[in-house]
Amino acid sequence: GHSNFVTSVAFSPDGERIVSGSSDNTVRVWNARTGAPEGDPFQGHSDFVTSVVFSPDGEKIVSGSWDYTVRVWNAKTGAPEGDTFQGHSGLVTSVAFSPDGERIVSGSYDNTVRVWNARTGAPKGGPFQGHSKWVNSVAFSPDGERIVSGSGDNTVRVWSTQNGQNNHWILDNDGWVTHSPNPEKVFWIPPEFSHPLSIHQNPLIISGYGYTDISFDNCVYGEDWTQCYSESDE
Repeated sequence: GHSNFVTSVAFSPDGERIVSGSSDNTVRVWNARTGAPEGDPFQGHSDFVTSVVFSPDGEKIVSGSWDYTVRVWNAKTGAPEGDTFQGHSGLVTSVAFSPDGERIVSGSYDNTVRVWNARTGAPKGGPFQGHSKWVNSVAFSPDGERIVSGSGDNTVRVWSTQNGQNNHWILDNDGWVTHSPNPEKVFWIPPEFSHPLSIHQNPLIISGYGYTDISFDNCVYGEDWTQCYSESDE
């Protein structure tokens, strides 16, 4: 049925259907017992479909694409559910539903992980930054409280889903550390230390480089620099 190579497949929760994504830019659903197509191809992506998965209730399908977008479809009719999820600045490589079906996580060639409201497409915090190369794979933990991501930087990172918009330190892709929500650059991390750097968003990092943990507990910057001054230092 597909006219080009297939990039991703997944079973429905009841095992009765299979969804596939392809470099022909379409998503298809199949009868898992007979192989017969169920309905027409889902069309809407303008580039390769790289990742597909059913929602936990089997009613929806999410797809990620090289067109930088994430889409949600009605699994039975193929109709799009809501607007396209836009925000990534690179190819989307992997998508997954949360266990409760309320959120979607995506990974991208822009080196970030993003979480979305599955119904509206609105971003839920983030983006989660820390990987120094493209993100290949993402998944939720069974309790929905954590996200795991694998990257071309040879690391696996675990993220807390509660830290996407909190006040925390962020390592940008260019090596500069900023302090959310203040966009000012604080200091620069050399590339050889960026791969294993464990930042506030990451309760766990698995890396062949080991890991580097930096504490900012007593760090001040900007107009707060006077907190570091005392007359005894003169």
